[in-house]
Amino acid sequence: MLLPNGISGFYDSKSNLQILEPKRFKQICYRLMGFNQGKLLSLDCLLDNKNFYIAELILIRKHCYLLMNAYYPYFAFASSIENGSVTFIDMPRNLMIDLSDCLFLNQDELTLSCEGSIRMLNSVELYQIQYYKPKTVGEIIYNFWD
Repeated sequence: MLLPNGISGFYDSKSNLQILEPKRFKQICYRLMGFNQGKLLSLDCLLDNKNFYIAELILIRKHCYLLMNAYYPYFAFASSIENGSVTFIDMPRNLMIDLSDCLFLNQDELTLSCEGSIRMLNSVELYQIQYYKPKTVGEIIYNFWD
């Protein structure tokens, strides 16, 4: 998986990257809840020391988290988020809503090695990668770097 420039939340002066509105994330969460009779427990749309939004949910009687990268509409599900570490999980495809402009990533995609995936990233991101040493694609897309 080739990661797009700015996915980590770091960019140089040449980048024209904009933060996705938290309102969009909230709308998608409510749509997902309505479609699956789920329950939204909490929303975290602050970007303090992280580059993604978090919704804590109950879906099919299962506690989980929905994550959205703040710069690209890339979504993932997680079973836990603790001490700067995310445990990614797969959710059944029939739970997904049809959003043509969004990408729902699965556990296999998120746990791929980041080697070979960072060619399009800018120099500021590459510096951050050298510093934080992520091992997987998911650790770059959903990071706790400051």
